[in-house]
Amino acid sequence: MLTVRDRFLDYAKKLGLDLLRDDIRFIDRSLTRIPKDRHRQVLYQYAQTWENELSKNAGSIQAQSLGRRAANALMLEKRNT
Repeated sequence: MLTVRDRFLDYAKKLGLDLLRDDIRFIDRSLTRIPKDRHRQVLYQYAQTWENELSKNAGSIQAQSLGRRAANALMLEKRNT
């Protein structure tokens, strides 16, 4: 059975998000500070934030980095509330 995290990683790959090992570690650590019933919602928002930045900066060399930065800022906000 796939966990919410595993499904998220599959979803992120389908969206074309270039998740690095450090991104996955950051997500895993952040999820420990977020209630389990909110994991799916937060992961979806994380992916959507990254994807929105990718589309805004399409064709840019920095597109993945800008998406990663925006998504990580969102995750920090979610885990600190």
